[in-house]
Amino acid sequence: MKNFKVLENDIILPEIFSIAREHGFTDIKVSLLSDSELSLDDYRSLTGKFPRPRLKNNIFRSVRNVMINKTIFFLHKGVFVPDSRSHIGLSHSISTAGKKLSVKAGEDLHIPLKVSNTGTARWLDENINDIGVVKIGTHLYDEQNTLLDLDFSRHAINGPIEPGQTFEQDMVLRFSDVGKLAISVDLVAEGVCWFEGAGSRPLYLQIHVI
Repeated sequence: MKNFKVLENDIILPEIFSIAREHGFTDIKVSLLSDSELSLDDYRSLTGKFPRPRLKNNIFRSVRNVMINKTIFFLHKGVFVPDSRSHIGLSHSISTAGKKLSVKAGEDLHIPLKVSNTGTARWLDENINDIGVVKIGTHLYDEQNTLLDLDFSRHAINGPIEPGQTFEQDMVLRFSDVGKLAISVDLVAEGVCWFEGAGSRPLYLQIHVI
């Protein structure tokens, strides 16, 4: 108030939305608020087929008075598209040419992957603190399928992936010790979940390190 000479409740939504549109916002929604208290009899009338006119008028006046003093609004940019910051709509399909591979210890193993977004959510490739960022991840198992390393590797994807899109990418792994191993290849939305937990099937590969 001291700096700008206005009261804190001077909210003029048409002016706010006009400024917001200059910055890419496309819609504004306002919450209806009321601090009315109803008796049980009024509640029954309100939820019945024919609420009493007096009750409807009282509720309208209450909503109007409250919204003059309290304004809660939401600005929106375009149509809402779910993304990988939530587990909802996360689904993938992962394939490769062969499922039995061999490599020398200490050398790079290149595995060509074909990955499809079979869900309804956009996969993010960047975000603050990596929250919801989708990466290719692997779990490492021994020959008896005992888990050795839950987070054996992570591999960034190239750009956001929309529902229905497919991309191909080489995954590079390196093993230091000889032996027979197995890996499962899955996707992970960082800080949210592994896609297997949302119902997707990982790709299982046998690796012979010589």
